[in-house]
Amino acid sequence: MCLDQSEITDIFAPGGKLSRGIVDYESRPQQIEFAQRVLDVLTDGGGLVIEAATGVGKSIGYLVPSVAVSLLRESPIIVSTNTKNLQEQLINKDLPVLAKIFGRGFSAAALKGRGNYLCLRKWQLLLEGKVEEATRPFVDLISSQLSRSSSGDLAETASSLSHSLWEQVASDPTTCLSVACPHATKCYWRKARRKASQANVVIVNHSLLFSDVGCERTLLPEHDTIIMDEAHNVERVATEHFGVEANGARIRKEIERLVAAGGLLASVRKKLRRRLPKVRRLGISARIQDVEGAVEELLRVTERAFSRLPELLGERDGYGTARFGGETLSLPGEFEEMSHVCSSVEDLLTVLLSSVKENSELLSDAEDLLIEIAGTAERWRTLSADIEFLWEASRPEFVYWIDQRQGGEFAVKACPVWVRDKMREHVFSHLRSLVLTSATIAVAGSLSHFTFRMGLEGAYEPRCAVVDSPFDYSRQVTVVVPRDFVDPRRAEFAPAVGQLLISLLDAAPRKTLVLFTAYDMLREVYDLISEPLERGGFEVLGQGVNGSRSELTDSFRAARRAILLGTSSFWEGIDLPGEALEQLILVRLPFSVPEDPIVQARSEALAAEGKEPFTDYLLPEAVIRLRQGFGRLIRRKTDRGAVIILDPRIVRASYGSFFANSLPAAIRPCAARELPKKISAWFGEAATMRDGMGSRTSRRKRG
Repeated sequence: MCLDQSEITDIFAPGGKLSRGIVDYESRPQQIEFAQRVLDVLTDGGGLVIEAATGVGKSIGYLVPSVAVSLLRESPIIVSTNTKNLQEQLINKDLPVLAKIFGRGFSAAALKGRGNYLCLRKWQLLLEGKVEEATRPFVDLISSQLSRSSSGDLAETASSLSHSLWEQVASDPTTCLSVACPHATKCYWRKARRKASQANVVIVNHSLLFSDVGCERTLLPEHDTIIMDEAHNVERVATEHFGVEANGARIRKEIERLVAAGGLLASVRKKLRRRLPKVRRLGISARIQDVEGAVEELLRVTERAFSRLPELLGERDGYGTARFGGETLSLPGEFEEMSHVCSSVEDLLTVLLSSVKENSELLSDAEDLLIEIAGTAERWRTLSADIEFLWEASRPEFVYWIDQRQGGEFAVKACPVWVRDKMREHVFSHLRSLVLTSATIAVAGSLSHFTFRMGLEGAYEPRCAVVDSPFDYSRQVTVVVPRDFVDPRRAEFAPAVGQLLISLLDAAPRKTLVLFTAYDMLREVYDLISEPLERGGFEVLGQGVNGSRSELTDSFRAARRAILLGTSSFWEGIDLPGEALEQLILVRLPFSVPEDPIVQARSEALAAEGKEPFTDYLLPEAVIRLRQGFGRLIRRKTDRGAVIILDPRIVRASYGSFFANSLPAAIRPCAARELPKKISAWFGEAATMRDGMGSRTSRRKRG
C-alpha cells in the first residue's frame, strides 16, 4: 500500500493505529505535519531539509512514511543516525511497533561497520594456537557472548576488555577470503549484509554511510533514498571521514601487528619451521629479516620525525596545534623518509608473499597465510600514502596541522576545508529522495546556513521547513541571564561561576547540569565547588574527573541531589526528563575556538569569497550549539526547569539577539546577586501552578 495525506493523518490521529501500538501515545499536529512532508519527498522525489523541535516525535514521524513507501519498492530506505542511542531506539523500540502495525510484509535491519563483527576464521585460528594466560579472560568473554549472540556484533563488549585483541579477530576486508573461506556460510558480516539487502528499512550510522562512499557503494544495499537524522553532525562526520591522520600510535600498532611475538612474521616463521625443509626455509627467512630490518629503520625515522614537531609548535602547555603547508610551516624532512620506508616495508612484504606462494604446495593452510601477508601489505601501502599526502601538503582545498594532545602525544592531520562539494558529488547526486532532519539546524528560523554547508544549494535545491515544538516553553521553563556578571574573557570569570553555583544550589537545591566550552575551566570550577557542595549533601560529578560519559550520566540519574559538570559531549545526546534534571547552566556562549585549524581555514576561505567569517560562520555555529545545549532540559510536556546563561554577552553584545531569537523562550535578565532568589521563587511558583492544575483535574474527574 502507499499512504496518502489523509491516511497519514488517520494513523497519527487519536484512536488511530499508533495509539493502539504505543503506550501513552499522544496525537500531535506537529508530528502529522512532519510525517506528511516526509511522505511527499519520499513519494515525489527531491530533497527535504526539516527541523523538528524536541517533542515533535520525528523518529516515528519519518519511519511511518518510510515503512509504507518501502513496501512498494525493491530497494530499501536507508536511515542514518549519529548516535548509538538513537540507532538502538529505532531498531529495538520504534520499528518493532511499526512492524505490528504494518503486518508481516515489513522487515528492518541494522548494519554496522565491518570491524564490529567477529571473523570466525580468525577466531578459530586464535583458539587453535596457544592461548596465553593474559588472553584467557578475552577468550572466555567472546565465547560467552557467542553463546548468546546470533549477530557476532561483539566489538563494544570485547573492546572494553582488550581493543588490540579484538582487532586480531575482527572482520577485516584486507584479510577476508570471501566465498573461499570455510566459514563463509556462517560469516557474521555476510549475514548482516544479506539481512540488510532483504530489509525494507536499514539503520546505519553516518560513519558507515561515508565508508560506503569510499568503497564505491559496495557496503550498503543498493538504494536511492536516505533519511539522515541528527543531521547537525553530518558535516563533522564527513570532515573526519574524508580526512587523513598519522600518529605514533597508528605506526606502532602496524609495527606490533607485524613483528610482535604474536605478529605476522612470527606466525610465518612458526609455520615454515613445521612444514618446510631447511633449504626452502632459508630463502623465506631472509625475506623476513629484510622486513624486520626495514621496520627497525622505520622506528628510528619515526622517533626522529616526531621529536622534531615540538620545534614547530613552540612553547605549549602540554597540548596545542600548528598549521603547516602552503606558505606556512613545513613538516620535517623525516616525514618524507617515513613515507619511503613504509613503502619499502610494503614492497618487502610483497616479495615475502611471492616467496611463500612458491612453497604453497607444502603448506596446508597456505591460503590463510597468503591472505594475511597480502592484507598486511595493503595496510602498509595505505600508511605510506597517507604520510606522503601529509608530507606534500599540496592540496589547497585541505587544511593541514600538527596536533599535540593532552599528555604530549603528537598527530599530523589533514581534512577538507569544506565537504559540501564532496557531499553533493559522492552522497547526494545518485539519490532520488533525501531527507535531512534534526532538532537543531536552524538559525533564527532559517535553514540557509545548513543547506549551504551541506552543498544543497543550487544543483540540489531542497524543500525546507521548521516544525515547532508542542511544548509550552513559556510555562515550562524560565531563562535567566545575570546581565552584570563577569565578562567570560576575564580571569575572575571561573571563580565567579563557582561562587554563583554554590549560592544557586543553596537557594534552589535541584539536580543541575553545567555545560562548559573548555575542560580547563570545568576543572577549575570543579575544584572550587566540590568540597562546599559535598558538605551540603550534593554529589559533584565532573567530566574527566569521575568516570566516562555514560558512567557520569548513570550516576547523575541515580543520585538524589547532584550537580554534573560537562564539556562538548554533554551538549547533546543525553536525555534526563523530569526531576532527573531541573536546572541547566550554560557557562559561556559556545563559540568555536579561534585557534582551531579547521575554524581558521574556513574563516580564511569565507574572507577570500568576500564574506564575513563571524556572521556567516562562527555566529551561526555558536547559535546552533547553544540550542543543542538548551535542548538538554525540557524533554517532556510535564518537565519544568530553569536555564541560566552566565555569559552576559547574550544581552550586552550587538550579536546577542541572534542567540536570543533562536531560543524557544524569552530571556529574563536580572542582577547576578538576585539570581539564586529568582530561580528559587520560580520553582515555587511552578510547583503552585502544577498543584493547582492537579486539583482542577481532580475536581473535573470527580464531577
